[in-house]
Amino acid sequence: MTLTADRPRKSDIKNVGVSTEARVFTVWGPLGSTGKSTVALNLAYEFALLGQRTILLDLDTYAPSLVQLLPIQDSSAGLAAVARLIRQGRFALEELERLSINIKRGRTQFRLLPGLPNAKRWAELTPETVTQLVAVCGLNFDVVVIDVASPLEDALTVPGSPTARNCVTRSAIKLASNCISVLVASPLSVSRYLNNFAELEELQKSRTLILNGETPNQQLANAIRSLTKEHIQTQIPSDEPALQLAESQKLPLALARRKSAARNAIAALAHKLLA
Repeated sequence: MTLTADRPRKSDIKNVGVSTEARVFTVWGPLGSTGKSTVALNLAYEFALLGQRTILLDLDTYAPSLVQLLPIQDSSAGLAAVARLIRQGRFALEELERLSINIKRGRTQFRLLPGLPNAKRWAELTPETVTQLVAVCGLNFDVVVIDVASPLEDALTVPGSPTARNCVTRSAIKLASNCISVLVASPLSVSRYLNNFAELEELQKSRTLILNGETPNQQLANAIRSLTKEHIQTQIPSDEPALQLAESQKLPLALARRKSAARNAIAALAHKLLA
């Protein structure tokens, strides 16, 4: 099973005008290994399978990892170059074409904008970076999937930088049509989610809560519902063999093990989100 990753040809991206139907899904999760990047990647592929023009943005300024999940040899400057062009007032569709990577198998394809080559460069990104990037993506794609970091603290700065450390994550959540919150079934993950709930509620009212991995613990689900009035809307079953195969082969689940339970749950979630 092969998946190619290459620079899109000039004819692959066309200026089709602003799409009022473009949807932005920001995938977030509390600190800990919740699998949010895996969810973001597989959602992007499922959207592409459904015929949606899709772009996946790696805006995790702490630990960008999407390039490692795909068969990409040259990840390029990606997001860092986009930020520089936006500061210079020179970012446009042609630059998005040049800096994005085409991920393709057969007729199914989506595009990836790689994250920062070094997390220490986070200060180069601002809310304007995110806003303009998403706006330009909205000219050419039906769906924009954004993978972001976990920390949400506002106004967290470091000496010598006027940029708030978590402004990219906060901006991406604000701009989303829907923020997909990925938890695992553990008291620690739920506790961390609850600690972030007030911030999430302030940033984005439209959210989808999903549980990744183990069978739902009814006590945890009840605690979330009692404290937040939220319901777990999707549960992705634990399927380690399929996930390990996909990771080793650098493939989406739909290509590594099409009938896996985890893949089926993510495919159903993609349908639900578009509906």
